[in-house]
Amino acid sequence: MNDNLPRTPIIGPAAWVAHFERNRRLNREIDAAINWRADTALPSETALAVGRSLQRFEIGERGDGEVLLRKARAGDPEYAKALELFVAEEQQHAHLLGRSLEHLGVPPLSTHWSNSVFVTARRMFTLRWEVMVLTVAEVIALSYYGALSQCGDPAVEAMSRRIVDDEHQHVAFQIDSLQRGFIRMPIGMRMLVRGIWMILAAGTTAVVLLDHGGALRVCGWTRARFARAAGRDFRRVSRDALLSRRKRSAPDPIPAVSGMPR
Repeated sequence: MNDNLPRTPIIGPAAWVAHFERNRRLNREIDAAINWRADTALPSETALAVGRSLQRFEIGERGDGEVLLRKARAGDPEYAKALELFVAEEQQHAHLLGRSLEHLGVPPLSTHWSNSVFVTARRMFTLRWEVMVLTVAEVIALSYYGALSQCGDPAVEAMSRRIVDDEHQHVAFQIDSLQRGFIRMPIGMRMLVRGIWMILAAGTTAVVLLDHGGALRVCGWTRARFARAAGRDFRRVSRDALLSRRKRSAPDPIPAVSGMPR
């Protein structure tokens, strides 16, 4: 093991419950300040490209987390409470994405193949596996919303910055829970798990590049730039979750990753 790896703090479920409850109050004020009333500043073709991309992310954020929460409630009640608040934040993201679609004049989708595949893969095994798959989506979201924060529409950019702030914390939350979940596993097994996890992340990134390349392009991001940013972030996150040295500490500061400057 590399002794130079950063020591990502283990925070614990109770601190995350407090964080999510505090964040819920702060986010109400931030969300209320987003100006959805003005017409979009984007040309029609650009608005359509961004809107079609956001349609697919909105479906993913829309879920109620029923299976995830049912698995969690069989274990630590404090962790289950933190997950409930986490799911509520994701549902608020779906609401914001719905507002953005209305703002851009693009209707929401009822289904999309990529979301169906993702949900099936996420629910296949244990709670720990489901958290790992969720973490892949959240790491990719850092770069995705980082790109959308440069799309040229003030309302969509404000929404994207707001979601990126949450996703930094969500990634840290998942790192913390996975550290605790894998802490007793031998290092060789953790390295194997990391390899499988990175293959999953690479495949998911490839799907996003295929499905959202048009939106990334109009935001000034090439596919190569997106792939580099997402890959860099996931290497850091997978290392911190599975390989870093551990110590307990207070919940602040919470570690962030590099998809977008905070």
